[in-house]
Amino acid sequence: MIAFVTLFLGLVYGPVLVELSAAPAVSHIELFVDGNFVAEVRSPWVTRIDLGPEIVPRELVAVARDGSGSQVGEARQWINRPRPGAEAGFVIERSARGPGRTARLHWRCLTGAQPVSLRVSFDGQPLEVTDPARIPLPSYSSGTTHILLAEIDFADGLSATAVASLGGEQQEEALRELTGLPIRLEAKARLPKGERLDGWFASAGRTLTTAAVEEGPAEVVFVVAGNAVNDLRALTSELRLPGARTLAGTIGFSKETGYRFVRTVPSTVEDSRETVRLFPMSRVVTAADGSFLRIAGALDLAEVYGARRLAEAVAVAGLSAAGLERRRAVVLLLGSGAVEEGSIDAARARRYLSRLRVPLFVWSIGREAEGPDSGLPAAGVPGDARPDWPEAVPVSDVFRFSEAVQALKKGLAAQRIVWVEGRLNPASIELTPAATGVALVR
Repeated sequence: MIAFVTLFLGLVYGPVLVELSAAPAVSHIELFVDGNFVAEVRSPWVTRIDLGPEIVPRELVAVARDGSGSQVGEARQWINRPRPGAEAGFVIERSARGPGRTARLHWRCLTGAQPVSLRVSFDGQPLEVTDPARIPLPSYSSGTTHILLAEIDFADGLSATAVASLGGEQQEEALRELTGLPIRLEAKARLPKGERLDGWFASAGRTLTTAAVEEGPAEVVFVVAGNAVNDLRALTSELRLPGARTLAGTIGFSKETGYRFVRTVPSTVEDSRETVRLFPMSRVVTAADGSFLRIAGALDLAEVYGARRLAEAVAVAGLSAAGLERRRAVVLLLGSGAVEEGSIDAARARRYLSRLRVPLFVWSIGREAEGPDSGLPAAGVPGDARPDWPEAVPVSDVFRFSEAVQALKKGLAAQRIVWVEGRLNPASIELTPAATGVALVR
């Protein structure tokens, strides 16, 4: 009966345009952000709402009502939370030319790529599709549940799936929705089994049921700012110095930790609804691919010319790090010559990562971290990013870099992922007085 046409796939804040698609039976749609009413929408189902200046994980809910005011449909989507690069959905409509029904398929690809293939099936049987905006559905019994499925492949390798169920009696969901919450163990603390954590966590005044606790793999996203790649190459050469060779084994991660690198100059994708900035990002690599410094020093992430948006890249890195619900961290590598030319400041990026429950480490890897005698431009030049990140740890030689890596690995090792029941915003979850020996990851 209702679906979002606008799919918020990037960082979203401030005034935004929301477009929906609705079946003819819908009289109006009510929009809610985090449970608060924000707008009533009528045909042509387009409105503008203001999400405020902060980058905040939110839930946008649309409730469709008929002429009598009864609820006839609902659609939900997360904003500023991890989601795939392409999404699709159905709107089911009664046919104007008979008793049958038709489906309207819509999609959105973050990169703007066009579909190269489209497959639609009904109860496993393929349907011929000549117009995705009007897909006739076969006759079916309303007493049983039927599944309508669409699979779309895009030119850049992304794909999207849309699923709708029709008919059947309203029953309780057979599968429970779960939310992953990263926590940090305090020194020497041990967790009881998952079911014994019930009552440790709460959201909106309601205590939560814990389904499981796991350690699992970890993922780290490194933001490469300024000349950090060249600075990393310089560290590699230092490993040949007397007394430094033994450090080679300490500058690396276990095979359970994947990491990737992201640049600070984005490319831009625009459509009629919004502008999305895409930051070049490497594939995920592990210890099986080689040593950390060798991989980092060989980086060749193509960048377009444009403004260097350092804090925004940090925010995007946090979104990526949280995407797989693993132990996670973001590391900002402040190389020599790092500057900020974006509209999002460092404080806003820090607050966003805290809400995502992603810890942030800042390493100043440029030689200027050593002081005014380094021979490089002094801090304070126009756009210099270092004053924005006063928590930066100097890692300008291989010994200090090794210490920083050890601190990062220690932080990852202390993390656990707690799975609580319900579709929840992790930013809304807090510890109760019953919780002992743990802290929320921020």
